[in-house]
Amino acid sequence: LHPGPSLLLLLLHAVCGALFVAVESWSFLDSIYFTSVALTTVGYGDLTPQT
Repeated sequence: LHPGPSLLLLLLHAVCGALFVAVESWSFLDSIYFTSVALTTVGYGDLTPQT
């Protein structure tokens, strides 16, 4: 197995989570949760960006 794709996905989650922390003032855990829901296109709707 090659760890590249997994590490890239982990990095993508971390970067997107950090952006939502900065822009939306959410906690890092909420930001990671929202990023996971948005990237997997599940769309629960419990967290929505305001900006």
